[in-house]
Amino acid sequence: MVSACCAAIELSPRSVKRVVNVCKLLKIIWHRADQDGEPDARVKRAVLLLLALAAHYPEAMRDLLDGLSEACRGGVRIALGTWLRAAARNHAATPVAGMHWATLQAALQQQLSNLNAVSVNTLRLSDCNLVRSFSFLGDIGTAPDEFVRDGARARRPKVKTPA
Repeated sequence: MVSACCAAIELSPRSVKRVVNVCKLLKIIWHRADQDGEPDARVKRAVLLLLALAAHYPEAMRDLLDGLSEACRGGVRIALGTWLRAAARNHAATPVAGMHWATLQAALQQQLSNLNAVSVNTLRLSDCNLVRSFSFLGDIGTAPDEFVRDGARARRPKVKTPA
């Protein structure tokens, strides 16, 4: 399940390793949890997809995960994928939204059936908070679309500074 989720989001080998390590931690946490226990397979898949998305789109997913935590706390009854797409669409509509929001929307669309197998209120607040806690998986500032390719080397794009 982990490899399928990581492959679906096209993560770098380093990010895949981070997701695998976090999954190992989640298994331990779920095993030791007194009341909640381990979630069902649909919720696990959704959690893994959220982690993989956080590894690929770290800044954007941190914003979405903050809102998702509030939605879980509020008992929102909507399919997870539908909620995420609507939230991403709202963020993408802001004037300062980066290109990562558009690519995140496309990734959410591709994973919609997997994410919609779970509703926001089915995703336990504890699981949502675990994903938020481990949303550091991605390297902020190192997304592939933040660099200009120049042959085999990548360099940071030149940013015009105000005069």
